[in-house]
Amino acid sequence: MYNMKGGYKSLVNFSNMLNAGIIDVGETIYFKIKNTEGTKIKIPLKIHSDGILEYNNEFYSDNEGLFILPINNDEIKLPEYLKYNDDNHPIIKKSNNLFSAMKMKENIVYKSSDRKAAHKFMYTKKTNKNLYLLVKKNIAKIKAVQEIDDSVSSTKKWLNNGIEMKGLGTNSKGRTSSLRYYLSEKNIYFKAFEKWSYKNILLFIDDFNSQKLKRHKALKINKNFAKEEEKKEKDEEKKDKEVKEDKEAKEAKEAKEAKEAKEAKEAKEAKEDKKPKKLH
Repeated sequence: MYNMKGGYKSLVNFSNMLNAGIIDVGETIYFKIKNTEGTKIKIPLKIHSDGILEYNNEFYSDNEGLFILPINNDEIKLPEYLKYNDDNHPIIKKSNNLFSAMKMKENIVYKSSDRKAAHKFMYTKKTNKNLYLLVKKNIAKIKAVQEIDDSVSSTKKWLNNGIEMKGLGTNSKGRTSSLRYYLSEKNIYFKAFEKWSYKNILLFIDDFNSQKLKRHKALKINKNFAKEEEKKEKDEEKKDKEVKEDKEAKEAKEAKEAKEAKEAKEAKEAKEDKKPKKLH
């Protein structure tokens, strides 16, 4: 098995793999693992265009707890494939929950530590190569296609008609958590997506599309001003560094002089002690 460590772990997600062309939309991904009989089995998974993985009519994400919906024409909507009969079904599950789902259906065997990195069990049908190793080999491509919003809002609690909406399940303190999100001009980011039910996502979409929720407008900053501010910050950092170095040099000099003075004093006293004393 392969160790997921360093900066790779945060880069290894299905959305980045799709954008970098490492895997294709609709491509079959095989989950290779042993079952209770000791036989290594291949379990097929499907990858959707937004990086959501599908297994047994359930949907999983590895995007660090964020479910993202793009804003088009000032509206958002769920992908066509994301539909449930149960209103209280979580909209998306974390990819590490694949293990428990497959244990129930496929009788797989795994260690609790395996759940930290589902990718190490996944292989593409097209190349039969491990996904993590593919990403490691193509790390420059992954970094090049990472989508980063330059300006996002602060995290907000979702209020529906003035009521603070609560999520599925309970937190570590046994309480229900508030549903939170943040947004940019291009996307809505739903935090802790497992706490968002199908019903609440649809209600949030209705709130947003009916203009009940504020939009985020990025500040337009003059490029020259931004450059000047950046230069000013660097100059201040340089000045602070010089002041600090001067202070440290001064303290070091004073400490050295004090040490030399102390040593000279001690040497003088030792010399005085060695002189023969006069007898009266």
